[in-house]
Amino acid sequence: MDYRKVAALAILYDIHGNLPALEEVLADAGQSGTDRYLLGGDYGAHSPWPLETVERLRGLPNTTWIRGNGERWLREPPTDRPEVMEVLAVESSGLGTAICSSGAPVRMEPRS
Repeated sequence: MDYRKVAALAILYDIHGNLPALEEVLADAGQSGTDRYLLGGDYGAHSPWPLETVERLRGLPNTTWIRGNGERWLREPPTDRPEVMEVLAVESSGLGTAICSSGAPVRMEPRS
């Protein structure tokens, strides 16, 4: 084992389905030797490329996922936030419950 190599962690938050920007960030991370990813929520719901973004993130190695408010609201609408409920009532997330069909745990197991 080469102990001179330092593990690189990329921390990605609030992607909001911006697939072109995500691709740029991932290219940069790849050039930097990133080998782990922390994905901090708000991946793709209510965005231009929701499914494509989640699919791209699911393809990354060694990921830890943290559910954001966007993912939480897919399963647990914020009834105490009428302004959010109004938006959710008229807009499709584009994801259904695709990313939280099993209850969307706050922290999913790392993928390797």
